[in-house]
Amino acid sequence: MSIVHTKKTEGIGEGVLEKTIYEGSTSIMFDVLQSSQYSMPYKSSVRELVSNSLDSVREKQNALGILKGDLKIKDLYLSKDGEEFQDSSFDRNYYNKKWLSDYNYVKIIYIENDTETRDRIQFVDEGVGLGQDRLIKSFSLGFSSKRLSISQLGNFGLGSKSLLSTGVDFYTVTSRYNGRLYSFDVFKDHVVSKIGKFTEKGKENKIHTFYNDYECYYEETKLKNGVIIEAAVKRHRKNDFTNGIESQLQYIENIRFIIRDANYQEKGDGTERNIKSTILFENEDIIVGENKYYAKPQLLLKPGPASKNKISYGKIDFEEMELSERSGNVAFIMDINDVDVTPSRENVIWNARTREAIKKMFLKSQGVIENIIEEKLENVRCLFEHSSLFGALRSNMGSFGALSELVKIIDISSLSLKYKSFNMTEALLETKDKQPINFLVNKYSGYGSNKIFDKLDYKNGRISISYMANVWSHLKNKSTNNTVIYVGDTRHTKMGPYLVEKFTLNTDNKLNIIFIEEDYYKKISKNKSSLSAMYADKNKKYIDIIFKEIAYLVEKHELPIIFEAQIDKIAMKTASDNQETIVKSAGLTKGQRAKIDNKVRVVIHSNISYGSYYYRKEEDFMDAQQVIVYRTTDDTVTAKLRSEYKNIPKGIKLIGVGIDGYGRFLKMPNAVSFDEACFTIKFGDFARTPFGKLLFYDDIEAKHFFGFKEQKFNSQIDKKKHKEFIKEKYKRIKFKQQESCGTY
Repeated sequence: MSIVHTKKTEGIGEGVLEKTIYEGSTSIMFDVLQSSQYSMPYKSSVRELVSNSLDSVREKQNALGILKGDLKIKDLYLSKDGEEFQDSSFDRNYYNKKWLSDYNYVKIIYIENDTETRDRIQFVDEGVGLGQDRLIKSFSLGFSSKRLSISQLGNFGLGSKSLLSTGVDFYTVTSRYNGRLYSFDVFKDHVVSKIGKFTEKGKENKIHTFYNDYECYYEETKLKNGVIIEAAVKRHRKNDFTNGIESQLQYIENIRFIIRDANYQEKGDGTERNIKSTILFENEDIIVGENKYYAKPQLLLKPGPASKNKISYGKIDFEEMELSERSGNVAFIMDINDVDVTPSRENVIWNARTREAIKKMFLKSQGVIENIIEEKLENVRCLFEHSSLFGALRSNMGSFGALSELVKIIDISSLSLKYKSFNMTEALLETKDKQPINFLVNKYSGYGSNKIFDKLDYKNGRISISYMANVWSHLKNKSTNNTVIYVGDTRHTKMGPYLVEKFTLNTDNKLNIIFIEEDYYKKISKNKSSLSAMYADKNKKYIDIIFKEIAYLVEKHELPIIFEAQIDKIAMKTASDNQETIVKSAGLTKGQRAKIDNKVRVVIHSNISYGSYYYRKEEDFMDAQQVIVYRTTDDTVTAKLRSEYKNIPKGIKLIGVGIDGYGRFLKMPNAVSFDEACFTIKFGDFARTPFGKLLFYDDIEAKHFFGFKEQKFNSQIDKKKHKEFIKEKYKRIKFKQQESCGTY
């Protein structure tokens, strides 16, 4: 909770016992507040010390503005009474323009091999510096000079001690203030000055006496004000510090992260590491960066509305806001004064004030994002482009960069499918029974000169957003323009090779063919209405609009169009025959040939699920201890395997194939037919194998054989009757196998 919103205990007076920290527990409380309160000590120490450095730089800038008369105190500082605020008011006597630097960067320097066993990390700023009584008070728990400032991140007075949470025995604070240099080693419960009576050159140092009569030496310096906080750290913790820097500071402008190897690089040298995320999108509430450290929306807090310093406070807790979970590399920006944070500042406090502030911000941002997307959709030029963009947004395609990340945090279903007045759902209903326009995709097998086109499927050539999106994605690049308009009445299924040769197409991955019935083409071509007029017509027909949109594409992108009367039937047959020749040549694999001939269909069952595939190489199953082959035409066996596939032990592959491929799959290594895998003749009598027992309910013996834990047997199954059924089934399978596969 922010100190500003903390109330002093009410009711202190006669008859009331005031709570205090027990004097015998001072060491324990020091440990709790400095070492134990952080659940992520390395990230937290980075965040706290960088926050303090940024605050010091901001305080310097504010002080210079006030001293010059450009800024007003009342605009930068609150006015509140109370002991906790007594050191937080603006004190112009603390600042001397002569000693304030114009360097506004904060440096984090990681020094490898600082000693034989340790590295060192330094946090360096050229802010206002620590001096006067503020210096000595800063070592006390709970002291802060920033509680009335509205433009600074810290105010608890704990963060400067956070390095102690990383396991170091002490850290060092070196401060330059108005020509004086102080240096202290700060332990958990005491502070030791590092400045002795004499300098290295033998000059006697001066003594400063603080408000509490504590005295220490200081050196004179000509350097501008600034502070260095540093500590020796264990070498294997480098990644922990680096992770904390990169995950929390990627949206801060004036940060420099430098890595230096003490064995090779002198002081002042080093390699600067870029930790900033490239901004893909930004407004006052939202940032989308290229760095995808967070997969879910995160919260960035900044000290005051004018600040450019934004520090990540981790992922947003949507459950706390009673909103559905969202994903997306989107950062939401808030003023730290609008929420409450834990004293460790590792998280926000999800109280009513914080929840409402973040929820309000999130809902506002959602509206902004929806407007951005809808504006993007409004600027499209045709129905095909709209389908492409909208489809890509719905599938969160990364090619849309920031936009695809923004889509993840809104309810995409709330966005309209309509393009102008075109409603795809209504269009599909309108063309449900019959449509004079078919969208066809001609896929192929093989590569290069061995490319073989499949047959065109006119039955499934329905109107769809995905097809129009695919067409548009190729039209954007002339080198991949593979769309042809075919007008006719005959549904040629082997047009692909002919069209490719005739129009010298670069097919990329497939060929798009838009088939338009000739009678419809002649009829609708007479309609001279513009597209705008057709969209505006209350009695419009969606299929007619699609035709006009296709005509727009033909004209705009110079799409090839061919009428049935223009088809050279001999050339088309020749192209088809050439394809058949390729199929029979050695250019295609056996699997590709089988696919073209529609001969082999394989169903593979695994321990988790099963899927449909065409012919697979034998090598795909070599790792199996046993390959069990069955025919997919045997519905009883297929149903049995599908119901029991979860019980199949590892090491066994189950594949089902069509009649044409059954024999060749039995020749695979370790392959047996289903009946041979399940049944055997033992001592002249019919019996089940362990695999057969596993499938047909003899659980105890089968599971023992395969290493399964013993389970109770279903005693209600009529074993004798079931055995007779399986025996008859076995004979039937053997008979079918001999009848259909005798040639193998």
